[in-house]
Amino acid sequence: MQVRRASAAALMLTGLVCACGDAAVSVTPPTPSDASVTDTCSALKDALPARLQGLHTSKTMPESDLTAAWTDAAGNVVTLRCGVESFDTATSEIFSVNDIDWSPVERERGTSFVTVGRAVTVQVDVPIALRPEASYLVPLADAIASAVPLAN
Repeated sequence: MQVRRASAAALMLTGLVCACGDAAVSVTPPTPSDASVTDTCSALKDALPARLQGLHTSKTMPESDLTAAWTDAAGNVVTLRCGVESFDTATSEIFSVNDIDWSPVERERGTSFVTVGRAVTVQVDVPIALRPEASYLVPLADAIASAVPLAN
């Protein structure tokens, strides 16, 4: 895993996540206004791995091409939201995982990672129980690199 660090800063993002046994995972889809974002996110969803570090794909509720989720037997959930709003990363911590740049945001229940420098912003939320959280970004790198182009 390749890592590059920059300065740290706080960042607030939203995303509702709830795992309820074998039920679908509640993930609030973003609401992008550009149809090309939805097309990119649909391509990303098709490229995502079925397994993520031993977690299995779960259905999301509501169903959306803008969201994905993976769960383990203990009910820990990793979620992905594609097409979230981008933000100013000038003062944010940034690191690279397999050539995908991310900015992490520590939260009470885990870490939110947001892509940096991509035409469409992707957010991945990993609960604290699944440490090290950044390890869940590794299997997502190929899918993001193939489906989400670099920003102009």
